[in-house]
Amino acid sequence: GKHSAHSHEGFVMEAASATRARRIEYDLLYIWMSSTMRLGSQRSLQAHDLPTLPTSDSVALGGSSTTKGLLYGEAPALLRSGATMLVFAVCQISAPVIMVMVLKCLEDSDEKTYQYLAMQDWLTPDAMPYWLLSFFLVQSTTAISNHWQLHVSLHTGQRLRAHLIRLVFKKALAMDPLKRPPVGQIQNLMSTDAQKFLEAMPFLHKLWASPLQIVICTSFLLGLIGGSALFGISVLLLLIPISKRFTRILQDARARHLTAADERVRLCVEMLGGIRCMKYFAWERPYLARVFEKRVEEIHWAMRETLIYTTSMIFTVLGPTVAFLMTLLGCVLTNQASHLTASRVFGTLALLNALRFPIMELGSMMASLVALYTSWQRLQLFFALAEKPKPSLEGGPRLELKNCSLGYEQTVAVAGMNLQVKPGELVVLLGMFGSGKSTLLHGVLGEVSLSQGTLGTSGIAAFCPQQPWVLNDTLRENILFGQPFDAD
Repeated sequence: GKHSAHSHEGFVMEAASATRARRIEYDLLYIWMSSTMRLGSQRSLQAHDLPTLPTSDSVALGGSSTTKGLLYGEAPALLRSGATMLVFAVCQISAPVIMVMVLKCLEDSDEKTYQYLAMQDWLTPDAMPYWLLSFFLVQSTTAISNHWQLHVSLHTGQRLRAHLIRLVFKKALAMDPLKRPPVGQIQNLMSTDAQKFLEAMPFLHKLWASPLQIVICTSFLLGLIGGSALFGISVLLLLIPISKRFTRILQDARARHLTAADERVRLCVEMLGGIRCMKYFAWERPYLARVFEKRVEEIHWAMRETLIYTTSMIFTVLGPTVAFLMTLLGCVLTNQASHLTASRVFGTLALLNALRFPIMELGSMMASLVALYTSWQRLQLFFALAEKPKPSLEGGPRLELKNCSLGYEQTVAVAGMNLQVKPGELVVLLGMFGSGKSTLLHGVLGEVSLSQGTLGTSGIAAFCPQQPWVLNDTLRENILFGQPFDAD
């Protein structure tokens, strides 16, 4: 007993150690990908060649049944990525400051720079190797923290996307078929709206990190070049209301774009569902004209959305350059041009360049968060729709129908149906064509309207429908179905 207990404890510790090593390989070093790529260059990869999915990423294990619960479940991962983003923001700002210190070590000047940091004793040539080493460490930490933050954020977004697809599909199955949205809209929720969570996660922490970087860089600019920095800062502040205005216009264009896309997908799904009638009555051209009309409207709003986004990016990219020029102009106007040294000029350029990234990402961040907010509202409206009542049976029969009337909209196909199926029973439905056999089966699944009576089930159900299909071959092959032809 003790031996088996120790063996079990050793097995658990070994499994935990293997899991930790697996997480290091998976999240930090990516060495699992190297072996997979090497194997793929030698032969075609099979399913068993791919690494197994980590347990924390498995959607099959379920999760919260609400979107807020999913976000609360991802809080630890979001906190880790937020801490890494803080390290990245501090290191990205520290690099220009260290570069200024390196230049100050080479200058022969008694000018006091950054007096509030009390660093004058470190501005000698003997201290320059330490600054260079610090610059290397800061740049390395910047690269590592940036990639680690992106990896954790994208990983979180991928999990949220997978769980949202699961929730949308589960909700669609539980809704009343008469009140269920069109199939095209549900497909857009699972493909487009859920994808926005993956796209927006890398920008989530930039919502607070970008203003923090702007404030700290501004304070260093004021300490380096004085009041002349206000000329450049004013240009950057001018971009804020411009970006806000572009964000509002972009949100409106995005909402109209998604509405047009829903209409086009809904029409295409209806066409595919009734493709036989379309072929029988030669309705292809009128329906194609309607699809192209919806497509033209969708492209119009997509082009407008892209144009608005591109215009906002032009202002964002040119902002730091114009700010630097305005800063130099401010030095000339305030008679500080004679005090410009290499450390001041290159330090100002480096700090404004550090401001370039949070400002450049401001447009992408706002556009992504606007799209996320729009998708969040669409998902919340969908999840708020009423579900169909479905009483569950505790023990006893697996299926029970009492005076049920089933049908589509105002048409009743099955009326006054009474049926009870117990565990282990085999029930066969017999009837003429159009007598309601398929309607009854769809009623058990909840895919048709229950206008009268009660229908209860217990456990899970599987449905294997028989749908006619035609081989993409000759009429003879569709009749013979692979068998040799016998003329007799």
